[in-house]
Amino acid sequence: MEIRAAGRWLEQARLVLDEIERTQMEVIGKAAGRCASAIAANGMVHMFGTGHSRIPLEKMFPRYGSYPGFHPIAELSMTFHTQVTGANGQRQVMFIERVHGLAEQILANFHFGPDRSDDDLQRQWPGRGPGGDGDRGPGAGHGRHR
Repeated sequence: MEIRAAGRWLEQARLVLDEIERTQMEVIGKAAGRCASAIAANGMVHMFGTGHSRIPLEKMFPRYGSYPGFHPIAELSMTFHTQVTGANGQRQVMFIERVHGLAEQILANFHFGPDRSDDDLQRQWPGRGPGGDGDRGPGAGHGRHR
């Protein structure tokens, strides 16, 4: 029974990957091109992650064998999910992630160079990120970090 369940899980995972390949390769290629262009121009790719979206961000932290040119930004107040109740519990995390303007406050801790274009980000993610109505920006933006 357990082997059949694992086989079904793998089958479904392959279907999801096939769908991503079928529908998303063009935009993945564009995103990769933008990242490569920023790094080739002596810039950096700034990445943001919190909660479960921090998992891929962890792979970008500078260490031996990591990818140069990426600057991971993690918001720890919404990352650790070991506490369900009490201090830093799930209710607190869910409240914090809905605070209007939080993204702007987090990004204010960093200096982004002239290549970072909020207008460009707004065209790609309307209502998100700096200047938008949403609280969360995209997973990656590019620009020079000084």
